[in-house]
Amino acid sequence: MKKLLLPISSVTILSSLVSVSCSQSNSKMNEKAKLITLKAIAKEVRDDVNLVDFTSEKYIKINGSDINTEIRIKSINPEGDKIKVFYVVRDIHTNLISDIQSTILDMEYIQTKTKIEYKGKKLIYKKSDYYKPLNNLKGQELLNALIKLQAQKWSQHVQRGKEKGYSRYTELYDIYTKAFLDKYYEKDNTLLDIYSENPKGKDPYSFDFNNRHGKDLSGDEGKAVRGRKNQEGEMYNREHLVPQSWFAKDQDVRTDAHFVWPTDKYVNNARGNSSFGIAGKNAKVSLNGTKTSANVSEPIDEFKGDVARALMYFAITHNNKLVEGMLGDTYLGVFPFISKNYLDTYIAWNNKDVIDMFDIDRNNEIDKAYDNGLRNPFTDYPQLADLIWKNTNTPFVDHGILVGIE
Repeated sequence: MKKLLLPISSVTILSSLVSVSCSQSNSKMNEKAKLITLKAIAKEVRDDVNLVDFTSEKYIKINGSDINTEIRIKSINPEGDKIKVFYVVRDIHTNLISDIQSTILDMEYIQTKTKIEYKGKKLIYKKSDYYKPLNNLKGQELLNALIKLQAQKWSQHVQRGKEKGYSRYTELYDIYTKAFLDKYYEKDNTLLDIYSENPKGKDPYSFDFNNRHGKDLSGDEGKAVRGRKNQEGEMYNREHLVPQSWFAKDQDVRTDAHFVWPTDKYVNNARGNSSFGIAGKNAKVSLNGTKTSANVSEPIDEFKGDVARALMYFAITHNNKLVEGMLGDTYLGVFPFISKNYLDTYIAWNNKDVIDMFDIDRNNEIDKAYDNGLRNPFTDYPQLADLIWKNTNTPFVDHGILVGIE
């Protein structure tokens, strides 16, 4: 099914400004609304404020109302150095409401989101200090700072050591229920699996989250799909986009949801320890078009950028865990950390398969699971690959973390 972008609200705080029908409104409520005034208490309001909370005395004082009347804020917009508030007055017993009213309040409007143009779309960023150490850096200096940043985040928020590493691996199945939820194609809340999703039509099969191989964090065992034994669609498991043998199956690294994804078990097994790249003519083709072989496997176009960004993430987050002699021809132990052929392919995939809400939501949900402490920088900043590896001489500009797209 064709994917639809899911834009978030604009930088102004909007609740649906629908016109009120005559059956919902009457002149009595409009007259009552004239007696009500709003007075600013707070000096400022953020663009992400909860509109219900805004009616509390933390923000405003409501004069002229009574216990039978409710003020419902519809939107808050900047108006010069003040704000303009749109609201309705509702009778809590009859449910009658007034026409939309408005007033100007002496309160500063704080914008926490920024829109940046990128490949014909607008990336929406929320303020955050995560990337602050990288601001205005470029090239090799930017890469070194990024590696240091990710190492610090990993150590502080994720790494647990051998005695607790097992729980992180089991926890992956719980993380998947939010980070890999299909809200974009079928939008049926099933698992979004890159090996079974057909973006242009009906999926060949789908998984509920309990169709997993193994136990989740609560100890519940997964169940296979009936009638699909030893074929695609039987169940999904945890696929390491970077094979575990390449990093000696490190107890913590193998649990990182940024590159350990839920995928069809059968296709995952067919891929084995192969690299992701341009597959040859003899590759086996899965039901959704994924190509697998012993040496190189290739995802469908819809997910090439997603995979590339995950592989580049690994290069700057876990490069120090790679085992020399086990890397094949994909990763390197020194700059640029990815061999030229594969790096060129991943950058091309990253640029062609533009970031979308699946990338953004996945990054944010995994970050939440890691105590808001570990992100994929190539998802937040898809242009980052060019800044690091293309010698653009362009400095990195910190806008915060990516939360939406228009």
